[in-house]
Amino acid sequence: FNLVYKGSNTHRVAIRIVDANNRTVFVETIKKHDAFARPYNFSNLPEGVYTVEVTDANGTTIAQIENFETIEGKTIAYPTLVKFDNIELDKYRLTIVNDGYKRADINVYDNNENLIFNTTEDINGSYSKLYNLKRVNAAKIEVIVAGETKTFEL
Repeated sequence: FNLVYKGSNTHRVAIRIVDANNRTVFVETIKKHDAFARPYNFSNLPEGVYTVEVTDANGTTIAQIENFETIEGKTIAYPTLVKFDNIELDKYRLTIVNDGYKRADINVYDNNENLIFNTTEDINGSYSKLYNLKRVNAAKIEVIVAGETKTFEL
């Protein structure tokens, strides 16, 4: 599992991984970095669902990872993570982390549900982009990755 982190400033980031019984299986603190990419290996852990908690000065983000075994050997599957964070007034960061190549459709709608901006991005592993929505009266952003839709109200 690859964790990609981008913060708004330099500060401490705590990563905690817990199993389905809420037992901590891994914990670490990354100090004084506003961005990093870090791999985590689940191959020696038993099958099951694990929760990854990333805590910084702005709060905690949680993702669930499913670790399972296939006939070919250990395989880690995890869902696509889509985050849309307000960085400052009218500025938002879209972050997408997935397990390889996927296409993302990004749509921004106004208060009347009219499409005012759309783009398609080819993502291979991770993607992050800053959107300045000062000039638009946007009400929501919709992100579609591999058929899964996430909607964020602004």
